[in-house]
Amino acid sequence: MRKTDLIKQISKNAGLSIEKSRSFLINFIDIVKESLIEEDDIYIKGFGRLFVKKQKERRYYNLAKKDLCLLPPKNVISFRASSKLIKNEVRDFGVEIHHSPQPYIIKERSILNNGERPYSTIEKRQSSEKQWQLPANEGNIILPNKPNLGKRVSLKKNESVVFSIVGTVTCGEQNIIYSIPNKYHSLFVPQTGTDILGYNIFSGTTGGVTEPILFHALHNFFEKYSEIKILQNITIPIKNRNYGYKPDIALVWREKNVYFDIEIDEPYDIVSRKPIHYIGCSDELRNKYLQENGWFVIRFSEEQIVNDIEYVRDVILNILSYYTDDKRFSTELKLKDTNRWSYEEAIEMEKACVRENYLKIEKVLNESKSLQIYEDYVIPEQFDFIKPDLDILTYDKSLEKKLKKSFDHGNYTIVKRNNDGYEFVIMKAFPPEFKWKDNEYGIEFVDSVEMKKYFLPLSQIDSFCNKEEISRIYTGDNFDQFIYDNMIHCRPIHIGYRNNDGFESSRTLLYLTPWMQAYDNPENRKKFSDLDLISQCFPWIYENVIGYSSVSYFSAFCLNRSELRTFKSVHIQGGSSFDCFKPKATFGINTMWELLTKGGAEYVEIIYENMPTVEKNSPFNIGNYCNALVCKGEINKAYKLVKRIPKDKVIPFASNKSWYELVTGDIDYFIENDIKKENFIKFKEKIERWR
Repeated sequence: MRKTDLIKQISKNAGLSIEKSRSFLINFIDIVKESLIEEDDIYIKGFGRLFVKKQKERRYYNLAKKDLCLLPPKNVISFRASSKLIKNEVRDFGVEIHHSPQPYIIKERSILNNGERPYSTIEKRQSSEKQWQLPANEGNIILPNKPNLGKRVSLKKNESVVFSIVGTVTCGEQNIIYSIPNKYHSLFVPQTGTDILGYNIFSGTTGGVTEPILFHALHNFFEKYSEIKILQNITIPIKNRNYGYKPDIALVWREKNVYFDIEIDEPYDIVSRKPIHYIGCSDELRNKYLQENGWFVIRFSEEQIVNDIEYVRDVILNILSYYTDDKRFSTELKLKDTNRWSYEEAIEMEKACVRENYLKIEKVLNESKSLQIYEDYVIPEQFDFIKPDLDILTYDKSLEKKLKKSFDHGNYTIVKRNNDGYEFVIMKAFPPEFKWKDNEYGIEFVDSVEMKKYFLPLSQIDSFCNKEEISRIYTGDNFDQFIYDNMIHCRPIHIGYRNNDGFESSRTLLYLTPWMQAYDNPENRKKFSDLDLISQCFPWIYENVIGYSSVSYFSAFCLNRSELRTFKSVHIQGGSSFDCFKPKATFGINTMWELLTKGGAEYVEIIYENMPTVEKNSPFNIGNYCNALVCKGEINKAYKLVKRIPKDKVIPFASNKSWYELVTGDIDYFIENDIKKENFIKFKEKIERWR
């Protein structure tokens, strides 16, 4: 229960106004704080006792000394339930909160508890140049591929938490075109026009093992560019908290309003051995918060830093080049994505000592059951620590209003997800519930086709539209053609089906594909679930139907039996299709290019037209779509689309080439390989006249 919910509950139970309930709660909290600071116990009959106790010293692993060290004793707040409460099955628990003898008081209208707009009362300020200078590297000089086990960077101590807006994002967009879900590297980009939250200088923190490797690589490259700063030991203040997030490395280019938080993710803590940075952890909350506040976030795995620091540096340079349109930083680069790990995978990696192997160090012996774990935020000495939670995020209220209005019109609302174009069908008779879940604000609903409950964060919504009907009855008798049309458009279908024994039944089918031998492979059946196996094979559907216009033998996921089944179109007695796009996998840039070279231009067009807006803005996807249009003879349409991107714009991860050079390179390839040669000759003539 959040503070606002608690206030509402007090108001309801006590019959007080919201303002009086808020005042009561704030006063109650202040009294409790002051009593605990004075180390006075608080007894509440029938509930329990809050008290302060001394926590013994703790051990932690000091990477510089290669030894376990001691943290001094400290006070923590604990709660002991009364016997009456225990009988109601509420057990004792401990809550650890750092605090000092002096109270830390949050004023009622301060920035730290403004629940509506986080920075509405802050004036934009121009900080002195001194504050933004590159910190001196007082630690050891670290050569690439050698972890830093020596002295860490140390700055003049400054523990104040200051909120300030230092600019507005001018080169961002809602575009994550170089980041694949659950892969490294990961890129999170703020929207253009977002206010940028300034940082504070902080000192005395111990960084990760490989941070100096990356710092050294970036500092050496950018030292000749005085306008760009590579920073360590800074914090980005957190709304509703009195501490901040600490970037592993920050890249700041103030003149361009570019602020990068570059993170190095390890699979487990080297001392406590606990999994960290796994899929679904608190990193997602952190990424969203920084995006909302004008920061780019780039994440790499620690192993990438150790084994391929030049590649990591070049990825950062290409991202910087693209979003600032600065050709100086574009380099030739071939992407080498690696998988992120799940919680379970991180446990297995710890057992195998994966970190120790690539760091070339011995396993840390855990001699204490109680070890300090350092988080991604920097904690001042005097404060009450509350971990980041949903209250640090804002959400788009205008989008919520538009969605609610949409759900009141039309019998169905089709909502497209922005990472893969997957479309959900929501029936007007069963409207969604708006709620917070898993650090996100979104909608919980039942998909009317799949009859399955989903939660979709508002941040993952690409677009939505209304439809009176979503089911289209097929009136023809060529069911081979019926299956083919719905397969290439990724539409679910509902059919009447007669099996080999003559038994008739109705089936709702998702994720139609041609039958593939991989489905019947016993090893695949052991290794993958039915849905995972379909996901593995789904990107091949177009390659398997090139040159055909019908499919007679196909596979699909049957909702009636919840399993992968194979069907013959000759046994279909009648059917209808659902007007929505439900792919089981994404179709990447390479898939589209392969289809173009094999005569599958019509499939590339289908893929592009169903992409979310983010992917449609990718230069590579625009280029593939234009090539498909030229293959089909739609040269004027392709030319207009090409001109949406400035011809001299440098495209990252494209060998330092401009947009014009990429387009003409594709044209030359198709001409040389005699793929729709006449069309591409005409297209080249138009492109050469482009001014």
